[in-house]
Amino acid sequence: MPSTTGLTDQREQWIQKIYTGIAATVGHHPVLDPARIVGEPSDLDLQRALLILRIAVLDARGWSTAHITGLLAEHPVFADPKPETDQLANLVKRVRWRVERDGLTDSVLLFGLGLRAEDPESTYALLLDHWSRRRAHAATAAQVARELTRHWGSEAPRAGQDLAPHSLAPLEAYSATIWSRLKEEPDARVQHAASLALLNRGNKAQDLWMKRFPAREARHLRELGAQAACCVAASAPRAGRALLLGPPHHRIVPP
Repeated sequence: MPSTTGLTDQREQWIQKIYTGIAATVGHHPVLDPARIVGEPSDLDLQRALLILRIAVLDARGWSTAHITGLLAEHPVFADPKPETDQLANLVKRVRWRVERDGLTDSVLLFGLGLRAEDPESTYALLLDHWSRRRAHAATAAQVARELTRHWGSEAPRAGQDLAPHSLAPLEAYSATIWSRLKEEPDARVQHAASLALLNRGNKAQDLWMKRFPAREARHLRELGAQAACCVAASAPRAGRALLLGPPHHRIVPP
């Protein structure tokens, strides 16, 4: 089985690629200039991406340029003096044009990251969740919940315990469990048979998953899926086949 060390880092890199790519979609714009954005420099692209996605989501819901501009005019992410109305309106129009032209950003980029370019809402939710967990390091859960609601349009702020940063370390530990348990198996025949199943059926299922999984840049998901395909195929061939088939839009048919 391939090592899954660094799944947490892989997930962070995946999210960074998403918001960095989205932040660049509208090119240089005065509203998104670093001097206009409040916060740590390391959060600049994340906040730019959230603003762009916020506009895209509201536009998809049928909000007019004037309504979106009015909502953003006093947003605390902007430093004083706040952006002028015509600058905000221009940003809204540019985002709308981008969405109509190519689904917000390069569809190939987002597809490679496992996201749908025509669905800004789900990408917004993903990045907002990432922002809230980072924000939780410097603010109370109640503050983060208020900011999510007032400034970022979250309709269902999560409870305080849900805002605590999560780690994929338990999944990383689990990935080696089947092998560590196998070493503890007292019956050598069982150990041998299980090892053969993992090395034969399991490895074939894993290779097929890795070749066919479309979101190659979502390495943590790709690797976890490969681990699951390996274990399930080794322990239950029929279940392994069902796992490989996957959802209808990402169906993988073994030869």
